[in-house]
Amino acid sequence: MDGLVSKEAITKDLEAFKAAGLSGVQNFQIGGDQQSRIGDPTCAIGSEKWKSMMRWTMDECLRLGLTFGTHNCPGWSSSAYGTVTPEYSMQKLVFSETKMPDTAVGKGKKKTIFISVALPRPKVDEKYNYYEDICLLALPDDSIVMKENIIDLTQYFDKSSQIANIPSALAKDISGYRLLRFGHTTNGKTNEAQAPLSGQGLECDKMNRMAVKAFWDAYPQMLIDIAGPHAGKTFNIIEIDSYEAGGQDWSVVLPDEFLKRKKYDILPYLPYIVGRNIIGSKEESARFKKDLVDVVTSLFAENYYGYMNQLARKTPGMQLMIEPYGTGGQKPFQVLDINKILKEANSAVIATEFWVKPETWGWKDMKRHEQMMRNLQRPLLAAEAFTCWPLHAWKDDPQSLKPICDKAYCNGVNRMMLHAGACNPWTNVEPGMSFGIWGTHFVPNQTWWKAGGARALFDYMARCQSLLQRGVPTKQQWKGTDKFMTYQRTDGDNDILFLCNPTNESVSDTIRLASVAKGRKLEIWDAYNLTMQKIDDRPMILSIEPYGSRFIIISDTETSSETPRPENQLLTSLPASDGRTEIDKGWKVAFHYKDADDIIVDNDTLFDWTTSSDSNVRYFSGTATYSNSFTIKKLKKDARYIISLGQVKNLASVTVNGKPFSTLWKAPFLLDITSAIHKGINTISIDVTNLWPNRMIGDEQEPDDIEWSEPLTYTYAPGSPTAGRYMAKIPEWLSNGTPRPSKGRKTVGCFKFFTKESPLLPSGLLGSIELLTTKTR
Repeated sequence: MDGLVSKEAITKDLEAFKAAGLSGVQNFQIGGDQQSRIGDPTCAIGSEKWKSMMRWTMDECLRLGLTFGTHNCPGWSSSAYGTVTPEYSMQKLVFSETKMPDTAVGKGKKKTIFISVALPRPKVDEKYNYYEDICLLALPDDSIVMKENIIDLTQYFDKSSQIANIPSALAKDISGYRLLRFGHTTNGKTNEAQAPLSGQGLECDKMNRMAVKAFWDAYPQMLIDIAGPHAGKTFNIIEIDSYEAGGQDWSVVLPDEFLKRKKYDILPYLPYIVGRNIIGSKEESARFKKDLVDVVTSLFAENYYGYMNQLARKTPGMQLMIEPYGTGGQKPFQVLDINKILKEANSAVIATEFWVKPETWGWKDMKRHEQMMRNLQRPLLAAEAFTCWPLHAWKDDPQSLKPICDKAYCNGVNRMMLHAGACNPWTNVEPGMSFGIWGTHFVPNQTWWKAGGARALFDYMARCQSLLQRGVPTKQQWKGTDKFMTYQRTDGDNDILFLCNPTNESVSDTIRLASVAKGRKLEIWDAYNLTMQKIDDRPMILSIEPYGSRFIIISDTETSSETPRPENQLLTSLPASDGRTEIDKGWKVAFHYKDADDIIVDNDTLFDWTTSSDSNVRYFSGTATYSNSFTIKKLKKDARYIISLGQVKNLASVTVNGKPFSTLWKAPFLLDITSAIHKGINTISIDVTNLWPNRMIGDEQEPDDIEWSEPLTYTYAPGSPTAGRYMAKIPEWLSNGTPRPSKGRKTVGCFKFFTKESPLLPSGLLGSIELLTTKTR
């Protein structure tokens, strides 16, 4: 975030990423008033300090076995930098209009008389003051103009004097016509909304290879040069994110390219492009627009996406990753054609995106992207995953993210890029820096990350993706069930079916596999708890817990004899029991504070922390430890002992008689603790972790010690609510790492998402805790 990094902070984050099971990072340089109001000008993009931070990051990624990728320009869209000159920037048509006078001053020698007409230069942005002429056209003052009535006067126009000297005979013929002086200038599109000031600049012309190459040499090539031996190895991805740079209706290459591709001249149609006249007829103009869009989208695909792919691959091992779709109002027409882009950048990694909130953003396009990848038999579809708006900030946990993840897998995604984690420059505070107002916060200072939830969730994703990245999507998808979402891949002689239950209730359905099994062996795999079960191809009833998932592996080989692992003790359904004991009374709860003594609560009744009269409990965010004991008078032979935690907010880790078990991060919160049970008194402790909002809301009850911006109105949501406030400047106590003035405040962030009136989130163990025994193992 705007240069606010240090080597210590980078290393701390990367080590946490590695420990949590991530495979690499995708780096963005973010800033600008719409993303952050704070930054470090000494770490300006392109400076030696900044270069040293980039090199350090790559060095540390190599040390840790992580991959490194980065966006192709500062910000996230699309290809802009301070070195892009106006002539190499995205262009737009401009024109001025002058009526051909009935009488004009004539001058000339001998028999040739010229009529002189002054033609004002079209208006351009004074910031750049860039303009180049294209042509001078004369046309009747009608809304519909026949092409044969358009007169090209460019040869008579003197650019230096801005006067057209028109032969008098011709002037007489065009008396009363309109003179349209056409030119082009920069359309002014920049990355200012997303990039630090040091990285801001004009967007390069996407149709012009010379402009794209000039941009490449200035920024992406600088990154490759910085990388040195890392280039194409540890540093192996350069990305073009979703396209948000808007439309482009001109380029210096367009006239020649249009003539070459469509076999007719574009110039007579310029009045139509700028909305001044219809040329020929509505039908003719519509045909021209179709041709224009075809040429422009082809040039974008070839000279931008395709050429960037070529430039990336000049470094062996380097790949271009693209999100080949756009937002942000491409006017006067769409400049992206995803089919052309996929063809021209055929070796690029393709990514889609999906949002947590709003629930609809990205998903409709993802279905279209999946279908294209399936038709092309492309093996990989990455996703910018779990993007989120500020109204839902800090409210997700692994359990709430899993069904969204599964839904994406059922839409063909098989490589998650988690959106997002900002490097936290303040290593002594929590939760620290965020990606402005955006994203689900995948940061090591997340409460559930520190409690093992990140590793558990990422391990689940990794298991799913290890299967979903095999082979290619099956062209004709399996339709063997009505109640589950499904996705099928074909891997040589094997088939992989992924099924998920997208509801909050247990679902059972009859599945029929004979048509896809074709005599091969079948197994059901559970990526949550690593259980495997042989089945046959007869119709069977498959039951899946709320928001659960399964794989069906169809193969000539069997693999279900794998050695049991700790995850096997996580149960997805309650087995039939012959004994049930409630452990609801006698709990002692210790609330752990970072820089203070634990707060101990003895309570015979399990309670929601937010109902406590003690503000240190009511506003607690983090991990609290429940302690208790229970007595088993006689161990039942061959019985299984299951602990049921009921409703958990938000995840739990159980230890029985000193033996720790795998993190419980989703419902049902059932755990087989047989291996730790003994006759007599058994001790149990449960670490329960909730989310950050409660403590952030608690902080708002205390005096403030940070200066904040004016409220941010969030116009994307109905009613344009207030989303919060940016940190306006970094306080000295935070910069210096000294104690803060407001002693009651526990959290620090770069954006204030909550107020003192914001509702608290339910926290703790909220339901009955039971010890269950089953008849047999």
